Formats: sequence, C-alpha cells, structure tokens
Amino acid sequence: MATELGNGFEDELREFLEADDVHVDADPLFRERLRRQLWALLLKQMADDDPGSPGEAL
Repeated sequence: MATELGNGFEDELREFLEADDVHVDADPLFRERLRRQLWALLLKQMADDDPGSPGEAL
C-alpha cells in the first residue's frame, strides 16, 4: 500500500508517529476541564443508552 501512495506518505506517517516519543505536560487546568467534559459526555451517552440511568450525576 505504501508503494501505491509514494514515499511522501511514509515520510508523513513517520513524522506523525515520532510525536508518540515526545512527552508534553498539559496545563493542569486544561486537563481537569477536559476530564470533566469527557466524564459529562460519558454520562450523557450512558443516559441516552439507558433511559432509566441518572445521566446528570456530575
């Protein structure tokens, strides 16, 4: 497949995957806000899947 797409694809993929080796500390306030947003989305999804569950327990 890579030969069909050319070397540019391989170079871009390699560059993208190199980012996995770089450790970046996220802003603690951002991390907490993201955690709360993801938790709220999870609770909403659970409530949508099960009408009897408490989706607003945050």
